[in-house]
Amino acid sequence: IESGLVSLDAARKAEPGSAQVHLAFGQIYLRKQDYVRAQESLETTTRLSPKDSRHAFGLLIHIAMRHNDLDRAKQYLDLMKQYFPSDPETLKQEAAIQSAIER
Repeated sequence: IESGLVSLDAARKAEPGSAQVHLAFGQIYLRKQDYVRAQESLETTTRLSPKDSRHAFGLLIHIAMRHNDLDRAKQYLDLMKQYFPSDPETLKQEAAIQSAIER
């Protein structure tokens, strides 16, 4: 994982506006359970390229739900629905949030 971070850091320096690089950082930070950095990287991904960020929105929802922050999960879902309204992943995330609310 550490060597991946070093490689990605070089890629980020070469292409600071690359949503894909920030997505990769977010995924690595998730594996390391560094949720703060994962969230920061994934949010950057969604700002840089929201129309290509379906996976990043899903991961952000996952992080929020893991921390029982349903309000934040709903905010990410609302953004996801703007760009991917009828995508199966959006519908799955919506069902998961609704289920958590009903518990």
